[in-house]
Amino acid sequence: MGKRQPRAKSSLEMVFLSALTCVSLALGFLLLSNHDGVKNLNNEVARTEEDLIDLVRQIRDLSQDKMTPEEERLEAEKLARERLHWAAPGEFIIQVDSE
Repeated sequence: MGKRQPRAKSSLEMVFLSALTCVSLALGFLLLSNHDGVKNLNNEVARTEEDLIDLVRQIRDLSQDKMTPEEERLEAEKLARERLHWAAPGEFIIQVDSE
């Protein structure tokens, strides 16, 4: 018996295969060109995560640093001195604007 001859590819199959090859190459190029954008986005996400972690630590530290009653009194006195004009120890003069 004779050898079997391979079937010749039709022009429609060739067009389909070439179109499929072009689409796959375009998709590969698109994915490779977008790699820098994805990398930059990942870096930005990492920086944002670090900022959030720092904020959580600061909030935790501030919540643990509660003021003692003496410190609260001194802070209130400091605020009062900023609002009032201090003349002498223990003596405050309120400035009144006369218009």
